[in-house]
Amino acid sequence: MKHRPFFFGLLVFLFLLPLQGEGVKVVIVHTSDAHGHIGPQPYPVSHRPAPVLLGGYPSLKTFLHQTKLNTYKEGGLPIWLDSGDFFQGTPIVSKTKGSCMVDFLNALSLVTTTLGNHDFDYGYVNLKKQFSRANFPVVDCNIFEAASGRLIPWAKPYIIIPFKGVKIGIIGITTPDSWRT
Repeated sequence: MKHRPFFFGLLVFLFLLPLQGEGVKVVIVHTSDAHGHIGPQPYPVSHRPAPVLLGGYPSLKTFLHQTKLNTYKEGGLPIWLDSGDFFQGTPIVSKTKGSCMVDFLNALSLVTTTLGNHDFDYGYVNLKKQFSRANFPVVDCNIFEAASGRLIPWAKPYIIIPFKGVKIGIIGITTPDSWRT
């Protein structure tokens, strides 16, 4: 795989505003760098003998459910985006080469993700295999296959989400040195 230089971060959001009418409510929930931490983690500044555990995918599921419910009740659109790096960091992710993380993202209804440097840790073939199982698109507009020189065919350079007359564009951009890290 070959990368072309780009200066933006991992995920860029572009809102195309309607030409007339009132605005719409969009609530964006963004996650990044989960690094396989499916379960809760010890609170780093806890002074208790048994540290307080925080976070993890059970907490994320509760937060996403409540956020979606509240946003829909208010007539808005909730969008959960992730900017990658969920394929490395814990024994279960290493054993499954990221498969379990795609299962969690599918179960929690991720809208889209882009790729982080650690998503390449198990190789391009594995990355392609894992994302072929995803119920969500991968967006990335600057990762090219070395053989063809074209954008990776299993990712989209962008997606458009129409909502109440507004088009919300989501563009995925991966940092140029991701493959080196």
